[in-house]
Amino acid sequence: MSIHGWLVELHHRSQEGSPLRAFYLVPEAGDPQQAVRVAVVRARSEAGSHRGMRLVEGWADVERVDRDALGRWNLRHQTRIAVV
Repeated sequence: MSIHGWLVELHHRSQEGSPLRAFYLVPEAGDPQQAVRVAVVRARSEAGSHRGMRLVEGWADVERVDRDALGRWNLRHQTRIAVV
């Protein structure tokens, strides 16, 4: 199997206080921690363009995205990493 990236789930809050989840595909990261750092940078820049949306510090769920020899995509090794 080859690694094709990481799927990072981050939590946001709307201006009204509603919880929101956003998913970021990060192919350029070498490990889960780097994937979270890249996703957080993206989230913070996008939050400014979406009125009232802000990143919630806490936890990010990260899964490795793999593709096997038959071309099937898989999510593996879910990890929880602190977001500050």
